Amino acid sequence: MWLCGHGKEGLKHTDIFLDKDVKLPVNASDYMQSPKAELWTKKSPVGAECVSVNELPPGSHVLSIDTAKAPEKHVHELSHVITW
Repeated sequence: MWLCGHGKEGLKHTDIFLDKDVKLPVNASDYMQSPKAELWTKKSPVGAECVSVNELPPGSHVLSIDTAKAPEKHVHELSHVITW
């Protein structure tokens, strides 16, 4: 799976969390990240715009992107997700 931003390095300073085996509420906007969500470190850059998220386990999961550790003026963006 690739997570991509439209601009160069839009995901550079982000942390990705994996919330495993999630049962989403009827209204997905009511989803709250579980305290059991783990920082996913199995990732690698793909060019300047994408991050490859590797070795995801089988199941129904939610990935979240945290920008708290990024420099204040860094612009973050997620424009598309590529799966296969």
